[in-house]
Amino acid sequence: MKGLSTVRWRDLFHYRSQFLAVGIVVLLGIALFSAVYISFQDLRYSVDYSYEELRFGDAWFSVYQAPQPIIDNIKRLPGVEAAEGRIIEDVSVKLPFQVKDKVTCRIISMPSPQPDVNRVLILDGSYPRERYSGLIHEDFYQYYGLNIGDQLRLEIQGKEHDVAISGSMRTTEYLYPMKDQMDMTPSTRNFAILYVPQEQVQDLLGFGSNFNDISVRFQPGTDEEALTEQIEHMLEPYGLLKTIPREYQPSAMTIEMEMMGLEQMAVMFPFLFLSVAGFTIYILLFRLVNQQKQQIGLFMALGVPARSIFLYYQGFALIIGLFGAIFGTLVGQLSSAGLTSIYADIFNIPFIVHRFSWSTFAVSILISWLALGIAAYTAARMASRIPPAQAMRQETPVAQTVNFSATILRLTRNLGLVARMAARNILRTGRRSLLTALGMSMAVLMLIVSLAFWDQVDFMMDRYFEEIQAFNLKVYFNQPLDIEAIKEIDRLPGVITAEPMLEIPCKFSHGSESIDSVTVSLPPGSKLHQLSNRQGEALPVREGGIILTETLRNKLQVTEGDYLETKPLLPDARSRSLQVVGFADELVGHAGYLTFNRAWQLLESGEGYNSCMLTVEPGFRAEVKSYLADSPRVLYIQDQVFARDDFQSYMKFFYAFLGFMLSFASIMGIAIVFNTTTINIWERKKELSLLKIMGLSSSVIKRMVVVENTAVGLLGAVIGFPLGTWISQAFTQSYSTEIMQLPFVIYPRTYILSLAAMLFMLWVSQAIALRQVEDWDLVEVLKEREG
Repeated sequence: MKGLSTVRWRDLFHYRSQFLAVGIVVLLGIALFSAVYISFQDLRYSVDYSYEELRFGDAWFSVYQAPQPIIDNIKRLPGVEAAEGRIIEDVSVKLPFQVKDKVTCRIISMPSPQPDVNRVLILDGSYPRERYSGLIHEDFYQYYGLNIGDQLRLEIQGKEHDVAISGSMRTTEYLYPMKDQMDMTPSTRNFAILYVPQEQVQDLLGFGSNFNDISVRFQPGTDEEALTEQIEHMLEPYGLLKTIPREYQPSAMTIEMEMMGLEQMAVMFPFLFLSVAGFTIYILLFRLVNQQKQQIGLFMALGVPARSIFLYYQGFALIIGLFGAIFGTLVGQLSSAGLTSIYADIFNIPFIVHRFSWSTFAVSILISWLALGIAAYTAARMASRIPPAQAMRQETPVAQTVNFSATILRLTRNLGLVARMAARNILRTGRRSLLTALGMSMAVLMLIVSLAFWDQVDFMMDRYFEEIQAFNLKVYFNQPLDIEAIKEIDRLPGVITAEPMLEIPCKFSHGSESIDSVTVSLPPGSKLHQLSNRQGEALPVREGGIILTETLRNKLQVTEGDYLETKPLLPDARSRSLQVVGFADELVGHAGYLTFNRAWQLLESGEGYNSCMLTVEPGFRAEVKSYLADSPRVLYIQDQVFARDDFQSYMKFFYAFLGFMLSFASIMGIAIVFNTTTINIWERKKELSLLKIMGLSSSVIKRMVVVENTAVGLLGAVIGFPLGTWISQAFTQSYSTEIMQLPFVIYPRTYILSLAAMLFMLWVSQAIALRQVEDWDLVEVLKEREG
């Protein structure tokens, strides 16, 4: 009806502060959904476009050595679009221009001028044309401030070779520069990627005309699994080591998991925020219906149908939902560009695509209407079913007969007038007090969920880098060394402890599941890499068995006592069956832990160690690293200080998103608390005016309201703490990936900060709302419900 529509707009204007606060909550929820989901779509478009432009491979095959004719045969297979043979070798590079150190340089051969698969995007300089020159990955180039023409000194097969830098580049193979799937702390400072012309690599490494890596692109619509098996069969005589489909290519897999996490975030947090918005509109309309019962009764007495009354109140939700969806989507569209840029910067995405998403705009309107419509349904239905006679009557106060209420009143008897009046008001209007407390709990809940993610990342970092990996330096050797070489390192000045390790790249298989991973062997009772289960109990590595990380347990679907096929990814290696004897809670990465004897049996070799963990005295780190960097046996050195910094850099997008989400949660919390507080005072306008006429001063009335709302706010915190904890736990479980398992932990500081923030919002909101008390026309206020 037109008359009701006019009344609705009048009410919207009259209660504009409250409805605006709800609208802001909806706007922020939609803005968060739009920003994250549009960013996800932009990143998906950008990654796919970059893959296509730079002809990213579909499968990689590592072999011992394969000649050019076999690659030509692969190119002729039906369904193969292109195939490229390459030489890939990890060598050491010295960094004389920095503190003496040694890092890994991955040399990759490339034909002139560009390969048919896995092309590079040259950003500075030009294609290498001079002898012993190459293109370096942009991250390494920028980190060390390199220039065109600078020389990198490579250690290849015991000899040093200088290779000039002809330019910097990006490649879709190393958007995120990981050495392999087990490189959980990739770093621009200790991993150089160098593309060198093919004939120069063959000369440097002595490969002749052979290759050890073949990358393949398939034609659209091809049965990739069947074709991959056919190529594997062709490569078996040449020492096939492993096959990596695109979904398991380290960089591609990492980016895909990040985008999956982003997509989850695009659903989880907006769902939470819009649920809170829905609950807030429910509280507002429920109280509005109670306030307007006489008006509703009058409408019904004048013949207004119940359906029109229902649509009248439902219309508030639709108007606010449309407001929130339109402006929220615009804010989200603007914010998404920032999120996309942060992500693109972390993962070196070469081409960025931004689009306005009309589908997201339409979905935003639908979900806002759905969330608010469902929430408003109960209040609108209640309004449409009130009998006119009942609606026209004044509400009769309900006598307090509950023993609990009497007990509370006795306890507050000696607390003074203000406290007693506040307690009586809370108990007298139990439903209103409960709704107010629930509104406050929503603010606490959102802050807990947002802050808990910071706690979990901090806990994971501390546990992984200080408890699980308790060493300062980790040294990787270019060939296995005996125990005497380890003891020699142990005797270096400044070295406190040196523990040997043996790491073997392996393929684990169980039933239909398989994964490329690594076995790790540690000394018995290792102090520098400690294994424990989820209960915190130490896990000793036993002879004949293998301990898997929890990520492998989930991936391979194994239980304790099962047998696991384990095959080293080395030429002529045999598969062996190992019994699973436990599961380690490693948090980051995946591996299987064996004794040294069992690892040597896998390799069918004598004693040897290919890495070593060190703890060093303060002040000796640089000296120890300098000594090790001069050793021709050392491939590269991992410094845990830098590794932690690199991991935090990897989490930069996660931190940015958390900051983005926490800002939204804080603003929403302010809107919710303001709305709840002002509605509470607005409902009690007549009551407070009556107290003022009876002689109570404005300061006493204000203190009473502050005490009452603070008590209700504390009750809201009591409700919000367990709700926030439960939702946070659910979100944590859904965010874990194959690479990283977020532990569920919430520090006490999160509860304290959430409570303090809610109380601060409450007191500020009250200060704003209570300023109106001085300006009330007491006669007009008392006449409001009579007319």
